[in-house]
Amino acid sequence: MSEFFLNAPTLAVSVGIVLLSFISEDAAAVSSALLVLGGPVAWPVGFVSCFLGIWAGDLGIYSAARWGGRPLLRSRWLARRIDPGAV
Repeated sequence: MSEFFLNAPTLAVSVGIVLLSFISEDAAAVSSALLVLGGPVAWPVGFVSCFLGIWAGDLGIYSAARWGGRPLLRSRWLARRIDPGAV
């Protein structure tokens, strides 16, 4: 059961997987799988960090579009460049 303990190196790898998922979800998933198969990370830690990174990134994109999309289209600067009816 000690292999599931979250120590400092495992925490650093977990944070790295989460941050990598903001850049590329595929790279985060493959890196997480390789780290689990290579042994330095237990599978629950790899799975949860990959899942949380992808989930947080998707939630951020959804939130930006949901609460920032329409008000941005109403701004004068963007209204001159983009037809709101086309969106």
